[in-house]
Amino acid sequence: MANTVLVSTPASVNEISTGKNQDAQEDSNIAPSTRRSSPSVPQTSASWMSCVQSSLINQGVTGEPLNTILESWRSGTRKQYHTYVSAWVKFSSDNSISPMNPTLQQVLEFLSFQSKTVGYSAVATARSALSTFIKIDGVKVGDHPLVSRFMSGLFNQKPALPRYTETWNPQIVLNYLKTYPTTGNLSLKQLTQKLVMLMALLSAQRTQTLQKLSLEEMRASPGKYIFHISSLLKQTSAKGGQNRHLFPITFTSYNVDKRLCVVELLTVYIERTASLRKSTKQLLICYVAPHGPASKDTISRWVRQTMKDAGINTSVFKPHSTRGAATSAAKAANVPIHEIMNTAGWRLDSTLAKFYDRPIINESNFAEAILTSSSQ
Repeated sequence: MANTVLVSTPASVNEISTGKNQDAQEDSNIAPSTRRSSPSVPQTSASWMSCVQSSLINQGVTGEPLNTILESWRSGTRKQYHTYVSAWVKFSSDNSISPMNPTLQQVLEFLSFQSKTVGYSAVATARSALSTFIKIDGVKVGDHPLVSRFMSGLFNQKPALPRYTETWNPQIVLNYLKTYPTTGNLSLKQLTQKLVMLMALLSAQRTQTLQKLSLEEMRASPGKYIFHISSLLKQTSAKGGQNRHLFPITFTSYNVDKRLCVVELLTVYIERTASLRKSTKQLLICYVAPHGPASKDTISRWVRQTMKDAGINTSVFKPHSTRGAATSAAKAANVPIHEIMNTAGWRLDSTLAKFYDRPIINESNFAEAILTSSSQ
């Protein structure tokens, strides 16, 4: 559960401001229309949360309702928004703009200024951040028709292209995992990395989700392990209906090739880490002393290293690409779409189509096939 946000006594915008910045210098890249004569400008260190809090207080929202509203933004979103609101506050200070009550032109100038150094998606995040506490003409600034039109024009100038236009073949990594020693002869490092890589591919989950796997929420039965996850995840949504929470993650035995049996690996892993994990109930722990719970970044590093060792180009494909590789391979193998969606935790099939369904890189190509046939 997220930490409760402590709210100070109601304050006006001026109470989080420093007054006019006497040392503000003109920026030749900013049009004169973005300047006002005597605004109240928050310190450049003012947080995004303080801006949102001040906006809500000005609307008459205080106390526990205010705390609850502030909890509606998760930590990842807060970190993203803080970056761009800090840039906005500095921009406002440098150009003598009221950060809480700017004009439409001033907001557009800021977004244009940001677009000189970042891409469309980052500018879109900046727009969303400002929309949490700025209204113009009675609407959130991000919903203003001219802001929307500006973003359309920016997209035409700087198209937001997908990170991947194709994905790697999971079979490459699976073949590499087959070369590991037998399960009983694996070092703890090898056991951990092989297990994590298989779980990432077979569940099509983010490393964030793998980190949340817990022995307390695990159910074991012959040939099967089922993990329930009660923690908030990126895909957890109050608007998801029956799919608001991730379906239980199930790992089943694979008797066709024991070298790729995740259940066998899990059984051995749980046994070998029992004496190392002390009081932690998190499934994945570090394989080096003091064997604490593995962080999301550590798990990502394990996945990246295994991908690299298997021959995947990790300068192009990041650990998160396991999700796209697995779901694209499943779709190519004619796995029903609803099963892919339930496994990956998606509510809309458009998510698969838009972000993850990519052609799998084929090591051979048309020309090579023609040349090969001619030599036969």
